[in-house]
Amino acid sequence: MLGALAVAVAGEGQAQPGVEGGGLPDVAAPAHTRGIYPADMRTDHWLDMRWDAPATMQLNIGATPCGQPREAGVIVDQLHILTPASETETHYFWLTRSPLPLEDPEVKAGLTALFQQAFDLEDKPMIEAAYANVGDADFWQQKPVFLGIDAGGTRARRLLEAMRKRENERAVEAE
Repeated sequence: MLGALAVAVAGEGQAQPGVEGGGLPDVAAPAHTRGIYPADMRTDHWLDMRWDAPATMQLNIGATPCGQPREAGVIVDQLHILTPASETETHYFWLTRSPLPLEDPEVKAGLTALFQQAFDLEDKPMIEAAYANVGDADFWQQKPVFLGIDAGGTRARRLLEAMRKRENERAVEAE
């Protein structure tokens, strides 16, 4: 959902609220609203990401009946935390808060399938393929091509590089 993604990049030690990028107006009810909205209902849908450097992200996914304020919608919040395990491996932890009745086995199975699709069939293969493609090479020397949707990630990468540079400079000064 390229048009629905809004990324806010916070500086080191700062928090910055997610940018409300408008989302996707007048679309079919997304999967996270199943059981609450009728399948044929038209909604305004959004996906906002907030990143707090270096490795914490808050994802807010929501949908409302067309033209309604966000507060009236079905909203799912997720927290994503990444921490390095080694030079080539990162641990990825996440949790979700949902308004859906999770005690219902059908709802729980549907959400589980939704998360497995997103993580196992979409995110993981993309991350693994990107890593296999770039490997240990310097990212910028690969001369990547950027799309408009890459702006948030590019700002985040540059901020992380600046944070590492400052950290290395401080370490040299301390010696």
